[in-house]
Amino acid sequence: MLAERFAVRVAELVAQAPVIPGADEALRASPCPLFVVSGTPEAELRRIVVARGWTRHFAGVFGSPKGKADILREIVATYGFDPGRCLFIGDALGDLKAATEVRIPFVGVNVAFAPTGKTRVRANLQSFWSWLHGEQAQQTR
Repeated sequence: MLAERFAVRVAELVAQAPVIPGADEALRASPCPLFVVSGTPEAELRRIVVARGWTRHFAGVFGSPKGKADILREIVATYGFDPGRCLFIGDALGDLKAATEVRIPFVGVNVAFAPTGKTRVRANLQSFWSWLHGEQAQQTR
């Protein structure tokens, strides 16, 4: 079917696209479980994660048809996480909305919208974890 071939080709191209600078480093250095939460259809998303060789970095990969806020709620409930101690890193306004709805702090990466409240924005993920720990240290002073 033409739609299936199109979906496979799109997934191939996305898997070959350049990553945000620092993304591989941030994945390797993560001190906590990571999850993919996306509006991309879940089957396609899983193919992309496998094609990029990122499977080992993620405790779960979740996409549509479920909404991002619903996925976040399920992750928090399943793993017993405190939403205030989680972090959603995203690049879309829908990511911010989902994080806000579930009360998860948000960091926008390479986004076109201005930060609000506790939202932080970064151009890339280079030195992400050291930056994040520096941000947390400043907030506790």
